[in-house]
Amino acid sequence: MIAAFLSFLFPGLGQIYAGARSRGLLLALPWLVLLLGLAFLVLTNRMLDVVSHNATMLGALVFLLAVFFYHVAAVVDAYGVARRQRDFNGAITPNYSVIVVALLVAILLVPYGVLEVYGIQFNDALEDIAPGNSGAIPDFEEDPTPEPGQPTPTPSPTPTAGGPASPTPVGASPDPATPAASPTPVPPIFGPIDAPWAENGRLDLLLVGADSGRGRSSVRTDTMILLSVEIQSGRAAMFGFPRNMINVPLPAESAGAYPGGTFPDLLNALWRRAAEQPDNFVGSDGIGPECQHQWDCERGWRAIAGAIQNLAGVPLDGIMAVDLNGFALLVDAVGGVWIDIPSPVVEERYRTHDGRVIPLNFQPGCQKLDGTLALAYARSREQDSDYQRMRRQQYVLQAIRRQFDPLSLLPRVPELLNIARDNLYTTVDRDDIPLMAQVAERVDADTIHQVRFQQQSLRHVTEESVRRMRERVRNIFDEPLPEPTPTPQRGGERCPPR
Repeated sequence: MIAAFLSFLFPGLGQIYAGARSRGLLLALPWLVLLLGLAFLVLTNRMLDVVSHNATMLGALVFLLAVFFYHVAAVVDAYGVARRQRDFNGAITPNYSVIVVALLVAILLVPYGVLEVYGIQFNDALEDIAPGNSGAIPDFEEDPTPEPGQPTPTPSPTPTAGGPASPTPVGASPDPATPAASPTPVPPIFGPIDAPWAENGRLDLLLVGADSGRGRSSVRTDTMILLSVEIQSGRAAMFGFPRNMINVPLPAESAGAYPGGTFPDLLNALWRRAAEQPDNFVGSDGIGPECQHQWDCERGWRAIAGAIQNLAGVPLDGIMAVDLNGFALLVDAVGGVWIDIPSPVVEERYRTHDGRVIPLNFQPGCQKLDGTLALAYARSREQDSDYQRMRRQQYVLQAIRRQFDPLSLLPRVPELLNIARDNLYTTVDRDDIPLMAQVAERVDADTIHQVRFQQQSLRHVTEESVRRMRERVRNIFDEPLPEPTPTPQRGGERCPPR
């Protein structure tokens, strides 16, 4: 029984204990190689390469099954070697020892079975979540050449420590008395990423918060944030685009849908309008107006992606959209999020994502919010403007990124996968996930540029405002690096507290 238990802990150890040293070393060698291989994958961040690709993931699951049988064989063999040794010496082996060995084998079933089930669920979920729907992003249209005599747009002020500064309203004239900030040179401290989407040196993802999702209709894209990461420096920026922009220029493929090639309604209504009009917008071939009832309607996402590309002046590398229900569930799944609220947010009648009407009274201070309240803090718009709303949304995302602990989420993998399946839409191919994860690791969550565009002239987009937005997005990493966000201190306590 002791020999079986030792090989349960480390295959081959029981055989060595029972006196069969050569046999034990031969059994221990594969296990040692396996542990060294796992350590290499973890330390070099290659584990995601294995689990994100369909072929390697299936191979890993088959290999895991083989390792289980090898481990069981090592336990049974150690028991057999030790028993034969006892029989040779004339000792009596208790009858219940077989039950102990059976119990050890049953215990081995638990970790291997859990890993196998998690692996199958993870692989199936990735097939559903990350199909690599590149057709949802239209071809990028280059920035139009400025007409002779046009002034060069001036970037907005850089965010400062203690909260991002308000950028110059798009379309407004910059203050000529304000000297241009000198760029802070940042040497390329990381190597290049070998992927087609990294050819321009940036990763540009459109993050969308939608008020509807799978199984529901009429998606409105109420939150639209462009996340840009400069790959070789690890610098990142978030650009918030107001949902109430009007006359946003459409991509060439759908410019004929409305007079002047611009969308006459609020930007957050574009997804639904495109989904309703198969004759005017590209995508979802063979699907008519019923496309608006489909969370993965390619026509709707293609229209939004094309509009944001026109405003930002950079090609999108992917879309990550989450239903607001999913956002609340995700925050609950990670155990809530600590927010150091800088100023009061009060709303007498706030309608939650699940249809309830509750009062909101967020007062300044460090507090932990569950999914419903974190979403309410990010969404509330009765007290202030859409501009401040975008600011709170970026603040919440930054807080989640800073507090995210992947290891603590391992026990909740099935729950997280179900949340993602029901509430997430992405165009990212699963084969690109490891490389994008490498880019994510380079980002310092405390020094992210935060920019929120706002419109004058009744929110109508003009050629000049588009030119300014494109200039800001393209040149953001030439601006001085933002000061790291200080850890909020109140009464000597941290937020989140330790």
